[in-house]
Amino acid sequence: MGQGKVDSAIVIFRRNTRDYPKSWNTYDSLGEAYASKGDKKLAAASYAKALAMVHNDAQKKRIEGVLVGLR
Repeated sequence: MGQGKVDSAIVIFRRNTRDYPKSWNTYDSLGEAYASKGDKKLAAASYAKALAMVHNDAQKKRIEGVLVGLR
């Protein structure tokens, strides 16, 4: 993503969600990539999955804020 290759990043992040389905961070990264591409619907869905899985309060707040911004 740092190189502007958002589509390539999405492919990798989608694979990560399949390979590590219990990792909230994979869904967080995928949400960030979708948001970067401008796909608010898919970004919100990914961030919602991450939010449901994360246990760290600071990360929960951050993700909640991102979700508000996607509305």
